[in-house]
Amino acid sequence: MGKRIYITIIAFVTFAAIYQTFSTGYGCADEIIYLSEQTLRNSPTPAPESLTVIYERQTGQNSDLLHLRIDTTYHQIGKGAYKHELRAEREYSLRSFDGTYTDMSDVATLCLVEGGREWQTENKQQHNVAGYNCLSATLRVGNMRYQAWYSTDLPHLHRGAEISDGRSGLILEAQSADMRYTLRAKYIGQRIG
Repeated sequence: MGKRIYITIIAFVTFAAIYQTFSTGYGCADEIIYLSEQTLRNSPTPAPESLTVIYERQTGQNSDLLHLRIDTTYHQIGKGAYKHELRAEREYSLRSFDGTYTDMSDVATLCLVEGGREWQTENKQQHNVAGYNCLSATLRVGNMRYQAWYSTDLPHLHRGAEISDGRSGLILEAQSADMRYTLRAKYIGQRIG
């Protein structure tokens, strides 16, 4: 009789240990998924954002103003507990102002060093433009070399969001080696959220 009780107790303890191991593991996973779902449900998608930059541009003896606008909207990918990604989608517009506006939307993305032309970024040099700490980048077009100063803080990107078009690093100042072409941000306005 004692041997049978001893075997029953051992079997029960073994079963309880195995059950505890597996149920705790799954229990934790369920709890993590539940908490993630609650966190995402309680965290609404960030509101749309806009950035406006007015550049002064000099080409030889001619000067004009450029008006860049970048509108960012956010979208959560997935549903419920499976919202796994926050995607930032941007629309760009660039207009030249010379008494009337001339649309330049097709070249708006050239105002960014990443995802556009093949700028060579140099993270060593720093320069302040309009209150933003900027890094240096260079570009060669034919025989002409251009230097630009760009900010990685512009356009703003909500924490944890992925950029859908891969473009980043807004150019705030640029010039050609012969100084016949210069570009500098004169006004920067942001609306975040």
